[in-house]
Amino acid sequence: MTPEERFNQQVWEILQDVKEESLATKQGQPVKHRTPHIQGAGIIPKERRIDILFKLQEWGILRVRDNPFEPPIPADDEIYLDLIQPKFDEIYSLYENGSSYQEEVKENPATAPQNPPIIKSKTLELIALDVGDLDTGTSLINFLIDCGVDRNLVEYPQLSLRETVPRKN
Repeated sequence: MTPEERFNQQVWEILQDVKEESLATKQGQPVKHRTPHIQGAGIIPKERRIDILFKLQEWGILRVRDNPFEPPIPADDEIYLDLIQPKFDEIYSLYENGSSYQEEVKENPATAPQNPPIIKSKTLELIALDVGDLDTGTSLINFLIDCGVDRNLVEYPQLSLRETVPRKN
């Protein structure tokens, strides 16, 4: 068996485990993925499972919860996943039909993964709270500039930013 075939076989096994657990998981809740405590022939080692889960995240079909502030907090043998639909089901179907993600990308480069979000949900929530406390457009623009947004990217109604808002020191 080639390395590609072995990898695809392991991906398919993990996809099936995740799919099965997702069927038993309440809608909108993270899917729990358990890693085995035992090692042996035919059992994908824990480290390899984790590597494959992060590869699936790279493909844009799931997100591994790595923030301890995102409940539920995982145990040593549990990893919580957010499935990204319909992409998860599309990749699942590829493997179910005997194909693989790598083959699909070669045939259809438009299916290549998008970059994962840079801003995590908790960070976005904290930003929203700060922005919500701003009571004027000028305050909002100063906030954006302080966060590193280029002045030329922000336009204040009717006048450019350079003409309306002095830089805060």
